[in-house]
Amino acid sequence: MSIFDKIGEGVKNLTEKASDVVETSKISAKINAEKSVINNLRSRIGEIVFEQYRNGTVLEPEVVELCGKIKESEEIILKMEEEINRIKNAEVKPLKCKKCGTELKPNAKFCPECGQRADEAVVEKTVVEPQTKQCPSCHETLPEDVTFCPECGYQFKQE
Repeated sequence: MSIFDKIGEGVKNLTEKASDVVETSKISAKINAEKSVINNLRSRIGEIVFEQYRNGTVLEPEVVELCGKIKESEEIILKMEEEINRIKNAEVKPLKCKKCGTELKPNAKFCPECGQRADEAVVEKTVVEPQTKQCPSCHETLPEDVTFCPECGYQFKQE
C-alpha cells in the first residue's frame, strides 16, 4: 500500500467520523427539543394544578403542601424584588467629614476644613421607597407598575 493510499484511507475514515459526529449532534438536538417540550408540558400541568389550589379546589395533601411552598417562595421573591428596587432607588450623597460635616471630594484623603482623615468620612444614602399599590380584589401589596395581580389575576386599569 502506497503512502497516497494510506492518506486516502485516513481521509475517508476522518470524513466518516465527522459525518457521525454531525449526525449524533442532530439527534441530540432533537432529543433536547423533545425534553424541552416535556418540561414545558410538566410546567403547564403544574400551573393548572396551582391555579386550582388558588381557586380553592380540593387537592391531594401532598399537592397542597407543595403549592404552599410555591406560595412561600413567591412571597420571598417579592420581598427580594422590593429590596432590589429599594437599593436601586437609593440616592448616594457625597462623602461628609465625620468631625465637621464638610462635603469631601471623592478622592480626598483629608477634610479641607478640619484636617480629619477622609477614610473616616460618612456616606449618607437617602432611600426612596418604591411606589406600591394594593389589589382591590385580594388586598395584596404590589409594585406600582404591575398590570395584573400575581395573587388573584385582577387586571388594573391602564392609565
